[in-house]
Amino acid sequence: MDENENVWKANMENGLIMACIGLVYTLLVYFLKSLLNPVQGYILYAIEITVLFFMLRSFRDKKRGGFISYGQSFGAGMVIFVIYAVVMALFGYILYKFIDPNLIDQQIALVQNKMVDMGLPQNSIDMAMEMQKTLITPVFTALSYLLNGILYGVVFSLVVSIFIKKEANPLLGGTDAEPIEE
Repeated sequence: MDENENVWKANMENGLIMACIGLVYTLLVYFLKSLLNPVQGYILYAIEITVLFFMLRSFRDKKRGGFISYGQSFGAGMVIFVIYAVVMALFGYILYKFIDPNLIDQQIALVQNKMVDMGLPQNSIDMAMEMQKTLITPVFTALSYLLNGILYGVVFSLVVSIFIKKEANPLLGGTDAEPIEE
């Protein structure tokens, strides 16, 4: 156990594993033609939370000697999600720019259909579609992958860290002491 080990170095592998899981899931959903289905996002969130829990627990037990503060756990979770978000942003750019540029048109059509179903006037729909066409690009998609990955990383890390934290009792001395009962 090295409590002073760099959190980035200690969690680089976890971030890459999380990114591989995200890539495999995204490719699976893409090949099943369900990429634009909102339900698949909730399934991915459940997978991410579960994997993050086990990664942070492993980090606590193997790298921190069984003890970790809430802040250390949150920081480790953020490192994992920053790495994950960068990899997914690069993949999103490649997917929307080179693999399937038609995904942008499919997203725009989906938004247009939702607006029609809501009963919006045609001139409002046309104006919104023009704005969508200028905004939804592979670069915009990659940036949204990056920002969403970091945002969800904050939320998931905050929640999971509640269950991961285990601080040593300073009265019993050092990190070899019994954890504080909470």
